[in-house]
Amino acid sequence: MTTDDIWAEPYISEWNEDLTREHVKGRSMGWCEWCGKQHGTDMHHRRNRSQGGQWHPANIVHLCRDCHQWVTTNPADAEAVGLTLTHGQDLYDTPIALPMHDIYLHDNYLPKGRNA
Repeated sequence: MTTDDIWAEPYISEWNEDLTREHVKGRSMGWCEWCGKQHGTDMHHRRNRSQGGQWHPANIVHLCRDCHQWVTTNPADAEAVGLTLTHGQDLYDTPIALPMHDIYLHDNYLPKGRNA
């Protein structure tokens, strides 16, 4: 199989909770995606499920328990850095502002076993 064959594969288009958790854990390599100091334990919805947030990688951040508690108790600060989104913010255009750089999350993942 060539690189061109791999890129011709269709991205995953139907996300569910189990598939999303698997891909987010792979993206984070098991570490908190905010502090990077502790193992990720919680899957945080950037846009809450009660506000229409769904299970797909651009909406989920793998956090340690301490960071998840900080996000929950400091919603304005969490929104300012992109960890929480309001109705008007776009998942794909709103980065998470880490201290050294911003990261943009996406849903463009190949099926398991196809990631190059």
